[in-house]
Amino acid sequence: MCIIFYFYRNDLWGTLDPSAKPEKDEQSIKILSSYLSEIDYEYANVILQKMSKKFSKPYDISSESWEVVVTSDGVRICFAFDDENLDFTAIINKDFFLRVISSWKDFLQLEPSVNTKIRIS
Repeated sequence: MCIIFYFYRNDLWGTLDPSAKPEKDEQSIKILSSYLSEIDYEYANVILQKMSKKFSKPYDISSESWEVVVTSDGVRICFAFDDENLDFTAIINKDFFLRVISSWKDFLQLEPSVNTKIRIS
């Protein structure tokens, strides 16, 4: 699994916006990338704080469009408006997910540039 962070030019707003994409055509990373698009710096901190605690029961770190539940087995991400559609469901390893969220938080603090690309594996 490998994900790439980058900034793209949003011509509508005239801004450089953060985004993510899979390095290869992996559906689970596409889903994770879509989830990240809804995660700002503050919520990334909340997620990391929540995941640093020991929970015996599954807990929720959902976004507006993505239902995300952390269990002892991993992180389940599914489209909130069609949660039974397996085409829009991914199970992500918790260690990888933590690395991605931590790196995303750091990425969001960078000065936006179309030349910035960060690879997380």
